[in-house]
Amino acid sequence: MINYLNEFPIAAEFLPQRLINLLEPVGTDIDLRVEVTTRFEVDPYGPNREHVFMIMALSPTDEPGDISKFDEAGHGVVYFSQPDVKDAGGIKEFNPSVSGLDYVVASQGNSSFYGYHLAEKVWIALGLTPRVLGGEQQKLIYDDLSLPAFGVAEGEVSTEYHYTSKRNVSWSMSNEYLRRYLWMRGTYGTRLFYYQKLLPDQPPIRDLMNGEAHVILRPADGWYDLDVREHNGGLLIQVWAIVHAVAPELCIAPSAEGLNWPGVEGAMTSARANALTATTPVYLDDRFLERYEQSGFFDTVPAKSGQAWFCSPSYLGQWSFTDCTRVGRNMVRVPMRELYKPKPEREILHAFAHVLAPAKVEAIDRDEEHIVSKTARFAEQMLRFGDVFSAIGAQFGDELGPDQIAGLSRAEINANGWLNFPELAKLAQVAPLDMTEQAFLSRCKDIHELWQRIPNAFLRRLLIYAGHARITVKDLGSIKLLQALSNVLERLNRDGESLDAFGAGADPEDLTSPNDSLSFLFINNDLRIADAHNAGETLNNLERSGFDIAAVNQGYGKALDYMFDGIIAAFVHLNRQAEEILQR
Repeated sequence: MINYLNEFPIAAEFLPQRLINLLEPVGTDIDLRVEVTTRFEVDPYGPNREHVFMIMALSPTDEPGDISKFDEAGHGVVYFSQPDVKDAGGIKEFNPSVSGLDYVVASQGNSSFYGYHLAEKVWIALGLTPRVLGGEQQKLIYDDLSLPAFGVAEGEVSTEYHYTSKRNVSWSMSNEYLRRYLWMRGTYGTRLFYYQKLLPDQPPIRDLMNGEAHVILRPADGWYDLDVREHNGGLLIQVWAIVHAVAPELCIAPSAEGLNWPGVEGAMTSARANALTATTPVYLDDRFLERYEQSGFFDTVPAKSGQAWFCSPSYLGQWSFTDCTRVGRNMVRVPMRELYKPKPEREILHAFAHVLAPAKVEAIDRDEEHIVSKTARFAEQMLRFGDVFSAIGAQFGDELGPDQIAGLSRAEINANGWLNFPELAKLAQVAPLDMTEQAFLSRCKDIHELWQRIPNAFLRRLLIYAGHARITVKDLGSIKLLQALSNVLERLNRDGESLDAFGAGADPEDLTSPNDSLSFLFINNDLRIADAHNAGETLNNLERSGFDIAAVNQGYGKALDYMFDGIIAAFVHLNRQAEEILQR
């Protein structure tokens, strides 16, 4: 392709950046976004005016084109106005094109109304799926849901023109996908554009005019028309041009073939991994999972098999990681063979970015409890709470079932794991040791909200069955209700009483005495409030709980472990007290 910028008669240093961008070719960087259609104007009648109409067509060669053969450049759309049809079948062979060339974005306008969509051939050939953003945005976005890859192409659906444009239109596309389409078609991505800008009157441009007030410059091959004229004390330039900007060459993408994994001798390929018979473990930092946990498109629900917890991300049955096992607090063990089973290469590369060196693996305590195990212990205590307190309520004719009390179903969890309890999966998401204060507070809030499903009305009824007047318990919040209930049970168990004595001899101090066994519930509630109101009391609350706050210098992961363990212990205490009186 020719160097359009060098061949343009005005040196680049005197050109506006938008015009430079239109004249320059697109590089092969896989992360580039390439503009494929533009309708842009700013200050249309003022001194800062700038206009761009650009469409991208598909040219079979990179030979210089003749811009005079392409009226579409001046209109900025593939098809201007509408077909003038007088008889039935008058456009039987209707085939819109850019003067015979295919296009990337289908666009139509009539000086007042303009509409835009990704060309049918493009999204079908690339297997893209559209979605729509409404409201003021009015955008179409195309995704590749087979991977998934989002925002492969996107742009505004429409605009209107009445003296000025209602909105600017810009369609962009992933360089990787655009080049793949051009490569499949064997064509060049060719910009046809109109550009206008009022520039300061300066010698390098004035010299082109040879003393005239208005000149039109055109090279022999006709790839541009440059109109320069005096206007409002400056020089107004207008450019119509055809520029071959994107070659039909694929982006050079990183490959998972030939990676050197720490602790594994030699480069790894799909063929070699598939041929492995012995288990070759790879250890990953569990932050490998965050990419999948933070998107609703992936399934990352932990599952338990035997004593092991598996965390194997998958995508809509298209592909999955398999046999990803939690080890220690923040490690995931994956067999090499499973890593290389069919899936997009970028997913293997993502895993490679989180691989741990053998020396680091050896330094990690493999028996330290991970966040999934803590969540499972918490869920079990909630289920246990539902069971034992439902049994106590039943003794007084209260038929509220365990599922209604705990907000979780033991039968459902036994049958389907956490699949239908996303709140448990959310609570079990990666909790790195260096987690931020805000992430720590948010997780404390999630824990609080899970046990808050216990109905306060049911807890009040239990205290009334225990002999307390309704008026004395009606204003107690959930934590104080649990504390009062714990005080009642502890008093009865100290005296060796059975459930028959539950309603006898109510002590007013049941409702007011602090209970150290439940202190973590109060502290966690204060942390939840700190999260909601940004009160800055996190360290004070942690110190009040007995936690060594010096540990948060490296992050709040250990603080979360400490709080979670304390909250679980609070429910263990409540459940034991309830079971003890039920067993008499």
